[in-house]
Amino acid sequence: MNGICCIFFTMSIYALQIVTGKENSFIKRASDLDFKSVGRFLFLQKRMNIRRAGKNLLELSPLFPGYVFAETSGGALSDEDFIRIKRLPDFLRFLPSNERIESLSKQDCAVVENFLRFGTIAEPSLAYFDENDRIVITEGPLQGLEGSIVSVDRRKRRVKLSVEMFGTQTFINLSYNLIEKQTGGSGGACGR
Repeated sequence: MNGICCIFFTMSIYALQIVTGKENSFIKRASDLDFKSVGRFLFLQKRMNIRRAGKNLLELSPLFPGYVFAETSGGALSDEDFIRIKRLPDFLRFLPSNERIESLSKQDCAVVENFLRFGTIAEPSLAYFDENDRIVITEGPLQGLEGSIVSVDRRKRRVKLSVEMFGTQTFINLSYNLIEKQTGGSGGACGR
């Protein structure tokens, strides 16, 4: 399991708003610097099923567009690191604001931790539809989040999740791959 604030209380995660589309270049620039308190920067992405020109493709896109997470190893973000991060190109602000920097709440941290269990890229989950036409997730980042699914698009093989993040309700689209029903399989069901 990843060392995240929800598990080890000496660690914290901070959300940084970055110019959308510049998240990877921000992380590359930041990783070239030596920070006192930041252990790593995280950019969460998802691989989505896309149909283009009659072909099914997997395309990488941001899970939270315009946001990068800074994981600190000793608790709070140091003042020196705060100043160095603010000076990086494409940095916009810390959440909730540059005047009031706070690490993610336990609830926000749990959302980030759920996705990090599978790495920084959320691959499509494996799912099937039960006899009551409810989606059952058997594996992947959607497992355990069935209660948060608000809609299912069978044609595009996508689900829309509703999660509270940064103090507001946020909708996240994720892909699933359809498998044949497993007898005796695990996973929760969501009637939609």
